[in-house]
Amino acid sequence: MPRNLSAFALRWDAIQVTWTVFGEKEEVASYEVQYCSLSECRALAVFSTSVVIESLPQYTTFKVKVRGRNTVFAGPWKLASDVKTLGMLSFFFVLWQSMFVALSHSKFTKKVDFLFSLV
Repeated sequence: MPRNLSAFALRWDAIQVTWTVFGEKEEVASYEVQYCSLSECRALAVFSTSVVIESLPQYTTFKVKVRGRNTVFAGPWKLASDVKTLGMLSFFFVLWQSMFVALSHSKFTKKVDFLFSLV
């Protein structure tokens, strides 16, 4: 069974789901990741401990769950907290903020301050 399952919005149209393996003794051939909005559910097979689910509608909340599978059985589902895709404007605002913070801590601070003073 997957442990430490987390899901978060990566972009306005994508979420990333990650988890860790419960134990090395488990014979897991693949993982099944299911993600559901209010209108539909989809599932995909994953052969690692993370996946990026893309081409999702913005501002949509998804319930995400993961379970391990071997050649015979599927294990119990592990549910992540709900995750909501970002809106495009929210994504660009977060990106702008992170760039500003990174630049403000660099040796280019004086140049950046000068550029912002021109605006």
